[in-house]
Amino acid sequence: MVLDFSADDNFPWYPETTSSPHSEPVEGSSPVEVDPEGLVDKGMVAYAIQQSEVWFKITRYAWRRGKPSSLPPWSAQSEYSTVLAQLMDFETRMPYTYRFKPAKFSQQSIEHLDANRDYWGPWLFVQFLYHTNLCLLNHPLLLSLRLRNFKCVIPEIFLQHTSDLQSTHPSWIINFIDMLEAKQFKVTDPFLGHCVAIVATIYLQESFVDDTARRKEKQGCFDKCLGFIRGLGTQWPHVGRIADKLQKLGETVSCTHVASEVPTRQNRKLLIDLGQFFEILEYASSSELAGSAKNLFGQSLHSGFGGSRREMAQTSVLPEPSRVESQEFGNSASAMSQPQGRNGYTNFGDVSSSGNMASLHYSDDELAVLAENFFHQRPEIQGSVNWWNVGDLGGG
Repeated sequence: MVLDFSADDNFPWYPETTSSPHSEPVEGSSPVEVDPEGLVDKGMVAYAIQQSEVWFKITRYAWRRGKPSSLPPWSAQSEYSTVLAQLMDFETRMPYTYRFKPAKFSQQSIEHLDANRDYWGPWLFVQFLYHTNLCLLNHPLLLSLRLRNFKCVIPEIFLQHTSDLQSTHPSWIINFIDMLEAKQFKVTDPFLGHCVAIVATIYLQESFVDDTARRKEKQGCFDKCLGFIRGLGTQWPHVGRIADKLQKLGETVSCTHVASEVPTRQNRKLLIDLGQFFEILEYASSSELAGSAKNLFGQSLHSGFGGSRREMAQTSVLPEPSRVESQEFGNSASAMSQPQGRNGYTNFGDVSSSGNMASLHYSDDELAVLAENFFHQRPEIQGSVNWWNVGDLGGG
């Protein structure tokens, strides 16, 4: 007898959600909007499961660590584009009522939140995981490893796209941490600690800049992420180990970066232990206690990573997208100067047009990251959008 699970109706039923997100009306709130597409509501837990399916594909993408591929990430047939399309498709199936803005989590009473944890727990899981998925998929390290295999000009649109995603979605995680602290709502899901750890590595990257104010801001976000993880670590020892590894990672990176008042040179390189980065990015190893699984299952059933995995790489600058800035449109020499990014790095288009592409070539036997993107400032999204009030998951 052959079991065929290829059809959707052969999958197990999703678990039922036992409470409603609007069981306690919020003062001044409007009635729940009916989804214009007439989507069938499968329940909050169902969408948590669907989001986990995307997470599996993104972690599989991360696990490959930029192994050679014939397709660049901006190709429509690439693994990057395929996973991103699946994530956007998930958004189209997510009913409006479950999104950040209409849920009004921050306006609910703590009594209501505690009494309905069976709903709000999965809801928070979806919110955290949605943004973490985009953070991991567009993580600077993973992109750098992918791009090192392509000796060509990187499309400006792709640089703009990834830069904006890297700027936007970590800030959502910080907002969630602030929101939970303000509501005094204690989360108990240890997986949220791993999500925050991934985001913390991006803030760690952004904190290694020469601008003092910028460095202080990003270091503050990193410390906030670390504090959140340590809070979960008081209940979950393995999450505490994630915090220890994250702190050690920050100390290691600090030893390779020296702040200076002199503008950063484009060809400056740093020596980085990639093994420590991947111990944070990969959930299977981020909370692993050395030797614990081996002692429990024995040598034949243990396939752990086995101690510290040192993978040293020399990094150099990743091109950043051009940004519109105030300029003098005259005949002065300054108006004709070569455009540069906010951190002093020359824009990629200018590098390629001058024929200076040699700096982007590395030997195949060197595990090199294409960029010091891990250690330079990326411009934030322009404008004064208040992300706290924008509907998450495309809502509102």
